[in-house]
Amino acid sequence: MAISHRTSRLRLVSSPSVEKLQNNRFRLTFNLQSTNPREDWYNDNKDRIFADYGSLQDAEFSTDGASARSGEAYSDMRLVQATSQQQGNEYLVTFVYETLSSSFVQTKDDTISIEPNGLRSVTRESIAAAGTSYSKTIGSASDAISHQINSESAQTLQLASFEIDDTDAYRKVTEKFIATGLISETIQQGPREFGNVKQVTQVSYGTATTGGSTPTGVLIASKEESKNGFITFTKTALQNASDGSDLITGTTQEYKDVAEVDVVGTVNCTAQSVNSGTIAVVQVVPPRRKQVPVDIKVEMTTSPPGSFTPAYDLGQVSCSVTFTQSSQRESAGNTVKFISDSGNHTRTVTGFNRSISNTARVQNYNGCHLLSPASSGGVFYNAFESPRLVDNGIVTDIGTASETSSCVGSGATSAEGYNETGILSQDSRLILTALDGTKYYEVTTTTVA
Repeated sequence: MAISHRTSRLRLVSSPSVEKLQNNRFRLTFNLQSTNPREDWYNDNKDRIFADYGSLQDAEFSTDGASARSGEAYSDMRLVQATSQQQGNEYLVTFVYETLSSSFVQTKDDTISIEPNGLRSVTRESIAAAGTSYSKTIGSASDAISHQINSESAQTLQLASFEIDDTDAYRKVTEKFIATGLISETIQQGPREFGNVKQVTQVSYGTATTGGSTPTGVLIASKEESKNGFITFTKTALQNASDGSDLITGTTQEYKDVAEVDVVGTVNCTAQSVNSGTIAVVQVVPPRRKQVPVDIKVEMTTSPPGSFTPAYDLGQVSCSVTFTQSSQRESAGNTVKFISDSGNHTRTVTGFNRSISNTARVQNYNGCHLLSPASSGGVFYNAFESPRLVDNGIVTDIGTASETSSCVGSGATSAEGYNETGILSQDSRLILTALDGTKYYEVTTTTVA
């Protein structure tokens, strides 16, 4: 006896085929026969024999509806395909139903693949009734999955992408999950200033939460490329080439050399003998240059060097000398003669002219210190003789001349602050600022050997 399906106009040709799908889902195929094959295919009549996609297996047609028999209907069985064909004098209609609920369920087992980087990826296909909400977020920790193959330890895979396929009957979602971790690692020589240091760059998959893979050492560069919340991290660090640690400071080179230095000079205030006396003079040994052996060390530090007193530094050694000179000269002046009335008494008086000259100058001697801070000299002599008649006698007027000189020094009386040992020079330059703000300086120290 023929049985109607959803409408009295469609009758079962045979029992429906039943296919059990993944996750307790089913597919039912109904082969049906139209009761009016000559007209039911008409456009005006198509609603009588074709149900809406997504409609339930037991939903009656609005026209000539037929209810399902007790125990016949499967839960959440919705129409996904409807076709028809002419077979002889009969008009046959085929309805295909699948289990489609308001929750997504997998249609098949995961498809597992290994990416070229060695990380695992999983493709997962899920299906639900049309209009079912999908709210997962790429890269979200709450939407990650725990995936395990055989007896291995489970891996956490992050949602990397998804694709939604919508029809009137269903919503199908294809998700791709990828393990976070290292994609590639590149190792090259670090900046030459650091010496035995290598530069390591790691590219990894991750999320804002995981932060991606970070190489050991001192992090100097970091780049993030985000696509829909899933991030490719590129991070670069400097490592000790020997053990991979973050110890990138220390001595990078040491060698010996020679350097030209300043030798301190001397100033000696003394007196020099001359005719009829002495004269104050200064004996000077000026600063000079010479070469000395030195040790040179280049090192990488996280702070610039502090202050120091350099060796062979003339900056604190200097003196000056004040020279003074004074001269005095007398010469004969006018002569006055007196003759008494008797003519027997004659007297003459001769005056004098006197000239005085004083000079002074200061001489600076940078890079010199005083050996003797003062000296003086003097020259004294008769400048003239002038005879004259006094009371019928002859007397001589004598004029004198003198010259005095002095040297008075001030300033350094020793080479205090001038050292011939210790650090000769120290140069510092900023090489790198790490991402954590740490600054790295190349310091070159030259020390007297």
